[in-house]
Amino acid sequence: MNNKHIASIKLDAEPLGQHKLNCITRLGRWLSCRAVSKILPKRNEPLDMLDIGCGYDAKLLFALGTRLHRREGIDVLVNPILKTEPNACFYEGNLYKILPELKNSYDVISMIHILEHLDDPLTPLVHAKNLLKTHGRLIVNVPTWRGKKFYEFLIRWNLTEESNRTSLDEHRTYYTLETLWPLLVKAGFRGSGIKLWTYKGGLNLLGFAQNEPLDQKP
Repeated sequence: MNNKHIASIKLDAEPLGQHKLNCITRLGRWLSCRAVSKILPKRNEPLDMLDIGCGYDAKLLFALGTRLHRREGIDVLVNPILKTEPNACFYEGNLYKILPELKNSYDVISMIHILEHLDDPLTPLVHAKNLLKTHGRLIVNVPTWRGKKFYEFLIRWNLTEESNRTSLDEHRTYYTLETLWPLLVKAGFRGSGIKLWTYKGGLNLLGFAQNEPLDQKP
């Protein structure tokens, strides 16, 4: 594997949620959880979900409650208490090393504020595509260029945590509909199964890419 891909994720970086968050960050996380809950695949039974970049407290995975059967997460560090939860599994370390080793398949894979940190976003997207069950969904959330200005405003007025200021410095890019959509297609998703839209006043892009069987017509 290309060494620059491994270097693009700091193994000693602080995962979101390890320390107390201010009201702005908590609101943003609540909005993200609420938005994701609305676009989960429609199933009669609880879902198996992998959250890439789940954060120290895996907030999204546990906020979805009984809608999930199995919860799995990846981050540089996860609260040890969560590892004792039933039907939960967490992987700590570099996602470029972890994803190729996973053997399970998932109804949902989420990447919330992850792609903008990666020098090579395509590789984990391809792995995610391969790990999804038939009709599974990859859910993505990334900041836009308008979001960049907003986050810089928060930093200038000291309205965000040190971890978020460091995170902004580690952003490799920001996204638009015109750049995120073709990236998902390049990862192997069909264009007809990709739904993206702006939210949070245009600060973010949110959406999903559906994993369709190869022989199914759009």
